[in-house]
Amino acid sequence: MCIRDSAYPGSSEPGLNNNAYTNVMVVWVLKRALDLIDILPEIRWQILRDEISLKQEELDRWEDITRKMKVVFHENGIISQFEGYDKLKEFDWDGYKKKYGNIQRLDRILEAEGDTPNNYKVSKQADVLMLFYLLTAEEMEEGYCLACQTKVEGTTEVFIPPESRVIEQKILVQSLAMDTELDSTIWQTTLSIVPPEEENNIADAERLLIALGKQFPKQPIVIPYEVLRTLPTRLRAKNWEVTTILQGDLRGIKLQEILTGKVSNQLLGLALDVGTTTIAAHLINLETGKTLASATTFNSQMLYGEDIITRIHFASTSEQNLQKLHKLVINDINKILQSFQVNPEDIRAISVAGNTVMTHLLYNIDPSFIWREPYTPVATHFPVLKASQFGLKTHQQAEVFAFPCVSSYVGGDVVGGILISKLYQKENPSLLVDIGTNGEIVLGCSSWLLSCSVPAGPALEGAEVKCGMRAALGAIESINLDQETLEPSYSVIGKGKPLGICGSGLIDLLAELFSSRALTKSGELQLGTSKRIRESEVGLEYLLVEGSKTATGKAIVLTEADITNLLKTKGAFYAGYTVLLRMFGLTFQDLDSFYIAGGFGTHINAKNAITIGLYPDIPLEKIQSIGNGSLGGAAITLLSKEKRSEIETLARSLTNIELSNNYEFMDEYTLASFIPHTHLELFPSVQQLIKLGGIKH
Repeated sequence: MCIRDSAYPGSSEPGLNNNAYTNVMVVWVLKRALDLIDILPEIRWQILRDEISLKQEELDRWEDITRKMKVVFHENGIISQFEGYDKLKEFDWDGYKKKYGNIQRLDRILEAEGDTPNNYKVSKQADVLMLFYLLTAEEMEEGYCLACQTKVEGTTEVFIPPESRVIEQKILVQSLAMDTELDSTIWQTTLSIVPPEEENNIADAERLLIALGKQFPKQPIVIPYEVLRTLPTRLRAKNWEVTTILQGDLRGIKLQEILTGKVSNQLLGLALDVGTTTIAAHLINLETGKTLASATTFNSQMLYGEDIITRIHFASTSEQNLQKLHKLVINDINKILQSFQVNPEDIRAISVAGNTVMTHLLYNIDPSFIWREPYTPVATHFPVLKASQFGLKTHQQAEVFAFPCVSSYVGGDVVGGILISKLYQKENPSLLVDIGTNGEIVLGCSSWLLSCSVPAGPALEGAEVKCGMRAALGAIESINLDQETLEPSYSVIGKGKPLGICGSGLIDLLAELFSSRALTKSGELQLGTSKRIRESEVGLEYLLVEGSKTATGKAIVLTEADITNLLKTKGAFYAGYTVLLRMFGLTFQDLDSFYIAGGFGTHINAKNAITIGLYPDIPLEKIQSIGNGSLGGAAITLLSKEKRSEIETLARSLTNIELSNNYEFMDEYTLASFIPHTHLELFPSVQQLIKLGGIKH
């Protein structure tokens, strides 16, 4: 099976036969498509197959191609870039280095000489970059290998395991509803202006401002240069009848555009939550306040690091790398805009909330010093810019308002959560928690606000846990155990075979194991309590799903090392709550409410979160999920000038507490790294269940 006349690497010039990269990637794409048959639930696979009229003969053809595709090798067993590569001329490296010195752009040097790299044994780029991941001993035994360290000695099939793929994630776009009077930041009004006469020949701009001032008295009105240039023709085109598109806040009004005649335009706004992993958006009718559509996508910056620190490091190495990350997030937003299938010119306002690093990258600002002591961002308040300055495909005069941040690790997404939760309006203090790798915590009321971030680690997001994963298709999201046998029942996102366990499932499993006496408060599994607790090469583990029942063919387990990481994560959060409360002499019983932001709050079993000590032991009615507060906050600031102003005030009124060198935090962290806590009296409901036998300890 061959592929002929494909393009040379890095160009559109055809002529290559059996280019290794092309052939292998064709096989990879077909294999992944075939994998859908096993991964998708049967009913979804049938619907998909029918929609695209896919016949069994075509599937058989795909399978045949994956087994017979030609890959060319040199005699020493090294993969060849393409067929005929070994017949090319050797290149005079030493001669060209001596002649030109720097030959990094060898292609341009040769082209200037009337030559081309295609005539020589040179690789213009690294053509095969696949499967760079660390392997466990178990995976090595199963035949897994690192592609970058493997010598190919025959026809090879490249396979990416299901657990290593980026697949559809469960992304939250809902948030608490917020009752507020509709007072949009964008609106339109029609005007009939008195034409100039010999006795009344004041300037066009002044004439327009007088007409607008009658409708909006005592409010300063600005006409930007771009609009000023259009005035003479547009005012006179329809005998001084015009429609003005205005944008403003409590400080004043700006004329965004002037249109000829009396027309009615659709005024749309875009609310954005730019997260480290995902980007979520609402398309909003700014005249009715109605959300017309919502969309989500992965943040393509993950190509250069799944976590914030890796991306900061990548951006700090060069201006070019910073530009790459900036352009990726802009492209992602533009793809979302395209998916809405509306006239881009109708989108006239954008409000965006994100953590501090994501906001820096959105603005193309170097975030390097956020991760270096003393952990200083370039800015916490960002200028309002036009969509054209970002390259966003909306109305080019649309203004982009970014939520202000508080510190390096307490960002605008948290400020949005404060707005949506309304804790800043309450007389008594409440806690707001955003559970993530860098967990953010806010304690406050109408009189004061405190914030901090805790180094929780990524265990609840699927990292540092052997079979952990994000809340995506194939993730086990809830678990129950038989209290005697430890036999599990569970639910899987997408209803198919499981790939791993997401954060909500891990919390359930810890609580269930602890409740059934199979797990000690220090996180040790008890051998002999069930056949599902078994020994492995690295210690004891609990067998949740046998390999024969998973999408990967490998067992899904929870190891004692996983449990240790999970206890560290939940301990960091509880220690953060405690330190903030103690600063004001408060206890958990003094709280009005305990708010959870993000998808975790929506899907976590609150009782189980209390049992393991992730949540404080307070009445369940005080625990409330606010959903995606970041996106909800962005939306409400498009529809309310007052809320836009409040966002600025909230960010400035927050006092951030740095915990990295706080000895009290470290002491509390140690105490909280047990189930539910070293001091069991802090969890009276758990203590009572133990006494009554509901928890068998």
